[in-house]
Amino acid sequence: MRGRIESPFCDLSPSGRHVIIYRASKYRIEQIGWTVVSRAPYLKAVAYYPDCWSGGWFLDDKRYAILQALPTRQSRECDEVRRIAGEYPRTSRLYLARLLRDGWPLREGHFHKPAARGWEIRQTVGLYRTYALVRGDLVHEKGGWDWADMDRGRLAWAAQGKLWTAALAGHALGEALCLHDFNGMPFQALKAPYDVRQKPPNAPK
Repeated sequence: MRGRIESPFCDLSPSGRHVIIYRASKYRIEQIGWTVVSRAPYLKAVAYYPDCWSGGWFLDDKRYAILQALPTRQSRECDEVRRIAGEYPRTSRLYLARLLRDGWPLREGHFHKPAARGWEIRQTVGLYRTYALVRGDLVHEKGGWDWADMDRGRLAWAAQGKLWTAALAGHALGEALCLHDFNGMPFQALKAPYDVRQKPPNAPK
């Protein structure tokens, strides 16, 4: 089935091995949605939850929770990852819960991530996400950033279809280095190189 991947309802496991994907699409005049767990970066499900509008999040590399939905007879699960029932975030918005889990504390209406040399990344979540670099009273708004975070001690961000990094100096951002340009990359339908033995939820092994 084809559909749009809704990233605010998706999650990546800490090791990057598995991903929870929420997809929505229109069938005739009805909107339908489903949630799957797959091995990143592929979309082939190792666990599948049709008619699930909530997405989910990882508790650790092996355990995950699917939010606001109960498995049905059409759902399928496997032994390589395990669904944990009742593990819901403390906030009603899944994206905000992931920020808190991943080290973005909320202060004065903004989420903050410590960077380097006294700088912080400030993320504001509203109708759109916006980013700024903050050091005391010094604020550099970054209106063109689509994503930003710290990666192994360095600042990284996405903008204009590219992944960037730069050093943080005393009063400004250093020269930007493009790590990868994703523009012009066409979609390729690649067959996932794995098969899994699936079963209905709560079925015996």
